[in-house]
Amino acid sequence: MPKFAIVLLFIAMTFLSWGVYGPVLHEGQYAMGSAEKPASLRPLICVGIAYFVIAVVVPVIFLKTKGEKGSWSFGGVAWSFAAGAAGAVGAEDSDRGTGAFEIYLRPVSEDLALPDAGSILTSSTHSVPGARTFNSKRMLL
Repeated sequence: MPKFAIVLLFIAMTFLSWGVYGPVLHEGQYAMGSAEKPASLRPLICVGIAYFVIAVVVPVIFLKTKGEKGSWSFGGVAWSFAAGAAGAVGAEDSDRGTGAFEIYLRPVSEDLALPDAGSILTSSTHSVPGARTFNSKRMLL
């Protein structure tokens, strides 16, 4: 049961962090811009710096102090870079989506894209014996 509690903790942390991302960024956009024209590029730079610290500096410290099984590979780096690029493009698009439609952009795009795009990609790239996946069928999309 303790492992399940940890899983629930990480789910809650993800839910909370993704949930507050938009409103917190919104505050930063207006604090760096004006009421008529919120900033979009300066806040995006700050998001990138935070990503760098959390996604590069912290893992390097953990790798140096605790280590990890495995090794660097071209395929692993390529897929991981693609994931980072997809996340960065999504963040840039939602961060720059200010204006009259900003109250719709993030909730609609995240509610629709996160589960659906992730499910389609996962089911098309991972095969489970006996499971019906897009790997075993021709994708219709």
